[in-house]
Amino acid sequence: MVAAHYHVDAKYLSGLKMPEVTMTEFCVVSVTWPETVDVAAIAGKLVTERLCACASISKGHRSFYTWKGDLEASDEILMTIKTRADLLENLEERIRELHPYEVFEFLAVPVIYGNKAYLDWITESVCR
Repeated sequence: MVAAHYHVDAKYLSGLKMPEVTMTEFCVVSVTWPETVDVAAIAGKLVTERLCACASISKGHRSFYTWKGDLEASDEILMTIKTRADLLENLEERIRELHPYEVFEFLAVPVIYGNKAYLDWITESVCR
């Protein structure tokens, strides 16, 4: 295999307006669920309880992992949650109450840049 090499013009890079990377108040959270769970109902609860502005669900994920020393594979549903960082602890606690796994995925990634109108909508959706 031959590695491709690309040249980027320094003038192009110097003209880019890059966002300042700082601590953010917004997060995207990933949670996987077994296919046997009514994930749509859980997503609705999380939005209704204002723990997030949006919870998207994607079916058809196959996860491979080791559990208690054995290789496992599971068909799962991925939930992608858009929320604010100040709600993460409450969100995790609520998911712990609803989730059937002993150890569940809950990974929060900070948003370093986003459409201002969308980020404002997140805040409006979760603030009481």
